[in-house]
Amino acid sequence: ARWFMLSDSPPERDVQWTTGGVDGAWRFVHRVWNEFDAMPQDAAGPIDLGDPAVKALLQATHQVIKGVADSIDNFRFNSGVARLYEFLNVLKAHPAEGAGAAVLAARFEALSVLARLIAPFTPHLAEECWARLGREGLVANAPWPVYDPALTVDAQKVLPVQIDGKRRGEIRAPAGAEPAAVEALVRAEQAYFQAVSDTFSHMVAANTTLAAFGGAGPMSATGAARPAGVKRVLIPHTAAVFSALGISFSDIGKTYEVGVPEPTTAAARQAHDELLVRAERDMFQEGYALADCQTAWRIGVEESDGTPVSHTDYQPGDRVDHPGRRLSLSLTVTAPLPHPQLPADQEVETRQAPSVGTRAVRSSAHQVDEVPVHVLTELAPGDTGAGPAIIEGPFFTARVLPGWTFRVTSAGDLLLNDTL
Repeated sequence: ARWFMLSDSPPERDVQWTTGGVDGAWRFVHRVWNEFDAMPQDAAGPIDLGDPAVKALLQATHQVIKGVADSIDNFRFNSGVARLYEFLNVLKAHPAEGAGAAVLAARFEALSVLARLIAPFTPHLAEECWARLGREGLVANAPWPVYDPALTVDAQKVLPVQIDGKRRGEIRAPAGAEPAAVEALVRAEQAYFQAVSDTFSHMVAANTTLAAFGGAGPMSATGAARPAGVKRVLIPHTAAVFSALGISFSDIGKTYEVGVPEPTTAAARQAHDELLVRAERDMFQEGYALADCQTAWRIGVEESDGTPVSHTDYQPGDRVDHPGRRLSLSLTVTAPLPHPQLPADQEVETRQAPSVGTRAVRSSAHQVDEVPVHVLTELAPGDTGAGPAIIEGPFFTARVLPGWTFRVTSAGDLLLNDTL
């Protein structure tokens, strides 16, 4: 509850209490503990900055120290929480399993920092994590980590994207990248937008609104919407609390499919039992007992050349007798969640959205533009603005491309409109 309350709003705003938010906080606690629990006891060692993975971890570590310290100093605890969520994603991208000694040493340093950074937010969890690393004493008595300014500098620059002479967005490129490399990045980003757009463009009708969830959704929503002809994008204010509100617009689920080695009843039952063990383990990691979930078993039958024959429901013990054919068994596990309803938008007085600063965007070798940065939790219903802009939400970053406008709805959500 403490983590959820600090993550939801700045101190001067009322907390919007939801069971989904508490559930998301509970999941975060488990994700943090899993990172510590996966570490071997003898992981500490020298840091090798010559290893790219080590350097990326160390840079992210020093960036999160600075970000959390600044957030605490300015009483923006929700921003500090957002930085910790982002850092946890970096750790997940460099797992302990299968890692070499250099990466393990960098992870040990990063987790030592993480234990101290979460201490003001979740003190009991921080103490357990500190002890799990084998560190002496209490984390409450450990010195606050100090960042190296040189390691907080991003090795990338933000460059504008121009199409037909019009500014259409920005991309991140390595500092000093050659023009050909930058052009390749532009083309890659446009291809990504197009690929995402292709997944839903066939469903677009008049007045379609694209809803964006997750950490990546708000970042790429406007770029993917435009090729599909979608003129409006909705980003709920807690869209990226994936384990809380964002995911609660759907359900938590897993899908498995395995080949059955022989087209017999015994082989199908064995495949069933093996899938059951996997599903129980995976759903436990998600925080659910398999017995409390909905399960659906299906068995598929194909000819030896791959021609489909049937796809029917399956229960353990069902007779399976398909000589000369190929079988597959699938399992869908669903943990239903309560689905929130977004309140209807009400007309409110509009005003220019205040920004908390700017972000440098390099538009050429000799020119740097300053793009406004807005913090969603500090905006009020009716606040409006236009791209290019960055909007920092709780655990997500929304990118507003040139030609798009945004407005905070009466419910505190983001509504973006394409004016081109």
